[in-house]
Amino acid sequence: MADQWNAQKTAKQIELREALLALESGLTDFKVRLCRCAKDALPATIFDPHSGEMITGKKAWDRAIETIGQIEYGDTQEPREVIVLPGVLGVSEDILEQARTLNAAKNWFREAYQSVNTESSQIAGGDDPTKQPEAKRILQKMGRARLHVKQAYRQIVFIEERPDRIGFSWTRTKKVERITRERAMRMAERFGDTPAVAEAKRRLLMIPEGEPLARVQQPHPHLRANLTWKNSLPKSGAKNIQRRAALPILLPCDSSQILPPISPFYGFLEKENVTRRKRSDVRVEDEPFVSLIHVHRYLPDYRK
Repeated sequence: MADQWNAQKTAKQIELREALLALESGLTDFKVRLCRCAKDALPATIFDPHSGEMITGKKAWDRAIETIGQIEYGDTQEPREVIVLPGVLGVSEDILEQARTLNAAKNWFREAYQSVNTESSQIAGGDDPTKQPEAKRILQKMGRARLHVKQAYRQIVFIEERPDRIGFSWTRTKKVERITRERAMRMAERFGDTPAVAEAKRRLLMIPEGEPLARVQQPHPHLRANLTWKNSLPKSGAKNIQRRAALPILLPCDSSQILPPISPFYGFLEKENVTRRKRSDVRVEDEPFVSLIHVHRYLPDYRK
């Protein structure tokens, strides 16, 4: 098994390297083409994701091209922070085909990266929260230790059919996974023999056997673009479509056209100050029962 894994590992290292080089080459070419659009003074509008400030013209193009090309961690960027930039860029038709090609390269890199980690996890016998992913170690050996994987493989979003209005908004999604008490114990034990682990296991033993628990991944803000058609509907027939908008959306345009109306955008800092109403369909307690592994109890009516 070990010899077979070593052979596979070498092949996967080669594929990961080739996929990354293809992505970097495609991204460089894509940025050159975007610079031509900027030089031709095609319309561009972006928003500062924190303050909501609208930026247009050359400044918008400069910042958009920089953000699209940023696939490594910045000097002041937090370990789990993802750089986002909502906006709309007017581009020539050939740019859309180039975006498809770049997205294919991004998908190849993502699949190669995940394949390395999946295989190494299977050989090791499961996930280890304290172990660095195998693909990360390979990237370090390639001199790409600062590569931001999510920023590298996230897609370039483009719209071929011009909407009548565009808006951007923040959304929050929280993932809740139903697990058993036994699995929660194993998750805690992976953190070693510490007082925190002992306390976590003590609390878990207070739970009646058979009661389900909820592992909650806290919500992270995501940017969405809301596209609206009023006059002529797109091929899908939908009047409203939502798309992810971590990066500026590309829209076919020429120098004689302007962008569709864009609704005011409320930055993340301003959005955080808005008081949210509590949802009526909540099934999980607000406070974690075992904070070490982000495990909550269900409300009494849902503990069966």
